[in-house]
Amino acid sequence: MDENGLMQASGYVFYNTSPWTLQRLHSTATNSQQILQGNFEEYLNGFSANVKEIIDKFKLKSQVRHMASKDVLLNVLEKFTSSYINLTPFEKVDPDGRKLQPLPI
Repeated sequence: MDENGLMQASGYVFYNTSPWTLQRLHSTATNSQQILQGNFEEYLNGFSANVKEIIDKFKLKSQVRHMASKDVLLNVLEKFTSSYINLTPFEKVDPDGRKLQPLPI
């Protein structure tokens, strides 16, 4: 796998080769926390080595398993994918027409 080519294609210093995005995980989530957890872990496993290092340091996979076991993983995912929350470096407008300030860079 050509990591430089993948980073260039993504436009970032990282990439993800999984078929998942947070939005797709949310939109295809079922009532099964096990299926959601498996798909989420596949998403995390698709990241480049530099992001996997961060995932490991923060024990994110363990956190995902814990949230799934407590039946809150979908709720957390809903917050991260909400069109009323702006987690981008760009100004956005929510569905009600309100401006959402970007995250500071």
